[in-house]
Amino acid sequence: MSFSSDQVTWMAGNLTKDPVFRTFSDGNEVAYLTLAVNHQSNPTEFLDLQARGANKEYIRAQGFAAGNFVIVGGVLATRKKSTGEEAPVLRVSVITKETSFNFKPLDWEGIHNQSSKVNADQT
Repeated sequence: MSFSSDQVTWMAGNLTKDPVFRTFSDGNEVAYLTLAVNHQSNPTEFLDLQARGANKEYIRAQGFAAGNFVIVGGVLATRKKSTGEEAPVLRVSVITKETSFNFKPLDWEGIHNQSSKVNADQT
């Protein structure tokens, strides 16, 4: 799933591998991730993500890993691959693997339990 609002592009999908953290000679560190975005009518799209600063630290602290469902927002840019080709990359502004109801997205048992509790409280 993906959509854009103003200058931010939002994506939801699963990480294809564990994040890779790379430190450059100037001391800056970047987290690199790859997101698989499934579309109902189009083939799966794979998008590289780059996270710096607080987002990078959040990714490390939360233990993001291959298979995690994440929701991410950022600015689309391009980068040059080693082959010389340009490829899209999303520079992360916001990333999470949990929702405001404190269950993991697509955790149908958690959703069912939450709605059952709400229904029971209303009676």
